[in-house]
Amino acid sequence: MSTPTLDQAAHPWSLHRGKGNNLDFLRLVLAALVVYSHSFMLLLGHRAAIRTETFRRLTHGWTNGGALAVDAFFVISGFLIVHSWHHSSSAWVFLQKRVARVYPAFIAASLVCLLLVGPLASSPPSHLWKVVSVPGYLFDALNLQVDNPPGIFLHNPFHELNTSTWSMIFEFWFYLVIMFLGLLGVYRRPANLLGLLGGCLLLYGLQQELRLPFLDRGDFRWHIPIPFSGHWPKLGCFFFAGVCSYAYRERIPVRGSLLAAAAGVLLISCFLGRGLWLTVPLCGSYLLLSFAFNSRLQFPRFARYADLSYGVYLYAWPIQQILVHYRKPYFNPYTLFLATLPLACACAWASWHCVERPWLARKPKQGKLSPSTVPEPLRVSRLSERQPSLLSRQAQLKSSRDRTVHDISGPVSADLSRP
Repeated sequence: MSTPTLDQAAHPWSLHRGKGNNLDFLRLVLAALVVYSHSFMLLLGHRAAIRTETFRRLTHGWTNGGALAVDAFFVISGFLIVHSWHHSSSAWVFLQKRVARVYPAFIAASLVCLLLVGPLASSPPSHLWKVVSVPGYLFDALNLQVDNPPGIFLHNPFHELNTSTWSMIFEFWFYLVIMFLGLLGVYRRPANLLGLLGGCLLLYGLQQELRLPFLDRGDFRWHIPIPFSGHWPKLGCFFFAGVCSYAYRERIPVRGSLLAAAAGVLLISCFLGRGLWLTVPLCGSYLLLSFAFNSRLQFPRFARYADLSYGVYLYAWPIQQILVHYRKPYFNPYTLFLATLPLACACAWASWHCVERPWLARKPKQGKLSPSTVPEPLRVSRLSERQPSLLSRQAQLKSSRDRTVHDISGPVSADLSRP
C-alpha cells in the first residue's frame, strides 16, 4: 500500500514534528483572555460588563473577549482534531484519546467545585448538601456540564459554581462529528468540508441578521443536539474553519499582503460593527493559524513543564467567584484578573501533573488509518518520527528488494509504512 509523503512539512501550517509552533502558547493566552473577560462580568454584573469590557467596546457590543477566546479555541480544535483522526489506527483509538484528554480533568474539577468550592460558597456550608443531588451532579459531570445548585454565591452578581465550562459538551460533540464524518468517508473529498463550513456560516448569518425564531430554540433537547439552533451554527463556523484550514493547508497561501488584507477587513468590520459573523470566522481564523505557525516569532516547547491552558479554563471561574464572594470591595476588574491568573495557573499545574498527564500517558499508542480512508490533501507524514529506524532499514531493503526510498519529500516504500 502507499504511504503519505513529507510535502506538507514545507508548508507554514505543517504539524510536522520537526517544526515548532505557538499552539501551546496561544492556548494559554486564550485561556487568560477568558479570565480577563470574566473579571468584568463576575465583579460588575452582566449589564455593566457590556458597557465596560474591552472587547465589547471594540466590537460595538457584538462579543466579548471570553467569547472570542472560545471561538479561537474551536478553530485550533478543528485543526488538531482532524489531524488526530488521521493519526489514529481506528475510531475506537481516536475516541479513547479524546476521552482521556477531556474527561479526567473535567471530572476532577467538578468534584473540587462540589466538595470544596460549594461549601465555601454556601451559608451555612451544610446548606449545600440539602439542595444538591449528588447522583444528578455526577450525571451532569459525565455529560460535561457542571450543575449549579441554588443558594450559593448569593451576594455575587452570578450565582454559579462554574459556568465557564459550558463549551466542553460542544467540544466533545464535535469530536464525535469528526469521527462520524471519517467513518462515512467524507474526508476523501475535502470539498464536502467546505460545504459544512458554508452551511454553518449561512445559519449563523441568518441568526445574526434576521433573528429567526426557529434558529433560537436552544442547544439541546433531551441531551440531543439541535444542530441548526443556539450556539451550534456559531461554533460550527469556527470549528469547521479549523477543519478546512487543515484540509487545504497546502493550498492556502500565507503571505504578508494577505495577512494585512485579512487584518484590514477585520478592523473595518469592528469599526462598522457589521459583518463580524462572516469576517471573524474567516479572516480571524486565517490570522490565528498564521500566528500559531509563525516561523519568526516562536515559543518552542512552551508547555514542556506543564500544559496549563485546560486547567486555567476549568478553575479560573470558581477562583474568581470565591475572591468576589469574600473580598469584592478590594477589587476592580483588572486587579481581580491579576489576582486570579496565578492562582488558576497553580491549580492548572496540579491538574496537569496529578490528573491530565497521567491519563494522557495511558492513551493508546499512535497509529494511522489505512491510506484508503485518508485523502491525499489530508495526509500527514510520520516519516520524521521514524527516521532512526528508517536509516538502518534502508540498507537492508536495498539489498533484498528492488523497491527504493525516494527523497525526503517523496513517497516511501510500502514496507516502511508498517507500524
